[in-house]
This record gives sequence, structure tokens and C-alpha cells, in this order.
Amino acid sequence: MGVSQTKSIPGLKDGNTYNLALTGTDLAGNTADTVANTGVLYDVTPPNAIIAVPITGRNYSVLTTLSGTASDTSAGDPSLIVKVEVRVKSITNNTYWQGGTSWLASPAKWFDAGWVSPNWTLAAPDWNPDEVYLVEVQATDAAGNVQTAPAQASF
Repeated sequence: MGVSQTKSIPGLKDGNTYNLALTGTDLAGNTADTVANTGVLYDVTPPNAIIAVPITGRNYSVLTTLSGTASDTSAGDPSLIVKVEVRVKSITNNTYWQGGTSWLASPAKWFDAGWVSPNWTLAAPDWNPDEVYLVEVQATDAAGNVQTAPAQASF
């Protein structure tokens, strides 16, 4: 049966790397071997994904791929992004893309974009002519921080 203990360490700075050494002692006085963990990144800043295509306000006759970039400014290392998600809404019909040719009022489904640091891509849905669309993207970093507000582009 294990016991868990949390210890706050004041003064840690976002984006810095720290070395930790942990030792435990049980009620009988037995001490465990020290466990050292070097290179622990303290990251509390959400990452940021942006949309390159589509461009807000632009009209497209053909648009087959949605794309953009993502970064984690806290650590300055885009490889710390673990997931980029995209969702697409038809503003005209108030429906969300569900994949393939399916559009429904709910749920607002997020799709995992292809991610090769620092770029993300996602194959675009089949667009209906004369509709207005909203594309949103959000990133998640290795510390579990999720982008505060999704980036948006409407066209």
C-alpha cells in the first residue's frame, strides 16, 4: 500500500529545466534508494497553434488541405507539442463536420491533425458552394497544457 505526498516548491520559473532527487522513508525507518530525475521541464504556459490556410475572408474555389503551425513558447521547443486538433463548422447551416461528407448540428467534433514539428495539416472536407465556414485549431503540449482559445479562420 503506497502513500502519496505532494510538495510545493516555490520559485520555479516557467520554461526552466530542473533536476529532482527523491527519497522515501517508511514508518519503520527504512529508507528507499534515491530516485533522481534530471532534466524535468516546468511548463505551465499553454501552446499556440495558428492557421495558415484558410485565410479569413478569402474565397476558395478549391481547398483540399487545412494547414498551419504550432509552438510552445514556454519551452521554445515546438517538438513539445503532442497534439493539434481541428474542427470545422458551417456557419451557414450551423453544423459541424463529422468526417467524410457528414455534417451534424452536434457534437462539435475535433480531428487530430497530422503533426510534423512545427507544421500541422488536415485533409479538408468536401465544401458546399456558397456557404460560410469557420475553422478552429488548438494545440496541446507534453505537460498537458491546452491552448487557451482556439485560433479561428472564417471564409
